[in-house]
Amino acid sequence: MEQITPLEAFRLILRGIHPDNPALAEQITSRDWFFEMQLTPPFEGTPAAADATAATEALNLLYSHVTYSRIILRGVLDREPIDINPSDQAIGDLNIWELTLDCSLPGLQPRIYRNVRCIKASVIKVAAPVTGKRRGLAPKSFWPHVKTYVFNLLNEHGAPTADDPELPDQAALERKVTNLCERKGWKAAESTIRSRVVSYLLDWTKARQGGR
Repeated sequence: MEQITPLEAFRLILRGIHPDNPALAEQITSRDWFFEMQLTPPFEGTPAAADATAATEALNLLYSHVTYSRIILRGVLDREPIDINPSDQAIGDLNIWELTLDCSLPGLQPRIYRNVRCIKASVIKVAAPVTGKRRGLAPKSFWPHVKTYVFNLLNEHGAPTADDPELPDQAALERKVTNLCERKGWKAAESTIRSRVVSYLLDWTKARQGGR
C-alpha cells in the first residue's frame, strides 16, 4: 500500500478543511510556521487568521485520527518497518517533522518508532472536504487504550510498591493516567480515573494469577 509522510498527511487534511487557500499546505514546511503565528497572531477576521485557524485544526485532526487509528501508521521500532499497533498509536506522541512516534513510558527505556509513514488510503478517507456533519465525528472510547497503558506499566513495574520510586502506590498510577489523558486531550473526572485504575489493577492481578 502506498505510504506518505505525516507532513503530507497533514497537508491533505488541511486542503480538505480549508479549500479557500489550497496553496497554504505547501507553505508550511516546519514547526516554525506555527511558532511565528503564535508570536505574531494575525488580526481576527483576516485571511491570515483563517489560515492559522485551519492549520491548527488540521494538525489536531491529524493527531486525533492517528490516536484512534483512523489513520494507519507504519514505522521502524527495531530494524524493519512494521504496522504500528493501535495501542501504541493511542498513547504515542507523533512528531510530523521528525517522523517519529514516541511511545516511551515514564521510568522505562525509550520506545520510539522512527521513519514513520501513513498509509495513504487511510488518510484520503478522512481528508475529504469536511462538511458541518463530519466535523462532529464522535471519538471512539479511549479507555481500552488507557487499560493497555496501565497494563504495560504494571507488566514492567509490577504492582505498586513503596520501594518503587516510579510507582509507589495506587495514587502514583492514577497520576500517570491523568497525565496521559491530559496529554492526549481525553476528558475524564478524577473519580472516574480512580475507579478505572482500581478495576484495571484487579484485572491485571487476576490475569497474573491465571484468572483465579
